[in-house]
Amino acid sequence: MAVLTINKYGNPILREKTEPVEKITNKELDLIDNMIETMIKAEAIGLAANQIGIPKSIAVVNFSFFNEQLHPQALLNIELIDSKGSLIFEEGCLSIPGIKEDVERSEFIKISYMDVFGETKTLECEGLLSRVILHELDHLQGILFVDRLPPLKRKLLSSKLKKIKKGIKIT
Repeated sequence: MAVLTINKYGNPILREKTEPVEKITNKELDLIDNMIETMIKAEAIGLAANQIGIPKSIAVVNFSFFNEQLHPQALLNIELIDSKGSLIFEEGCLSIPGIKEDVERSEFIKISYMDVFGETKTLECEGLLSRVILHELDHLQGILFVDRLPPLKRKLLSSKLKKIKKGIKIT
């Protein structure tokens, strides 16, 4: 397994909509293992494939963060089936280091996804887990959490975003 480089704000692949995974091969399984290792090393709860330069509809989520008996797992080809409620909570992103802002997201969601065995599954969740999955689903659609901020807030962050784009660390 390997720790992969995480693309930062300004990299065009972060704005691309990812392609569905048609079938699971050893290549996808190796990628998923590397994504999980990268996510854990970065002390993150989720990671999308385009964040590490792969335009495939693969996200990994560290379910052990929510329940110690669970393990990190991959969610492929995520589709939002239903959402309800609304919560505003602070979000950050490995691709936008140094910036955390309040983002409004659905409180409850139901998704369908493909697991690593090629089986279609559904998952209903709420709170932080739903937020993490929606954040990763946004990535897979080329959307960043800063896109969900009000225009004035985005304008206020523009100088910091320009620094990240240039590779300058934000303090």
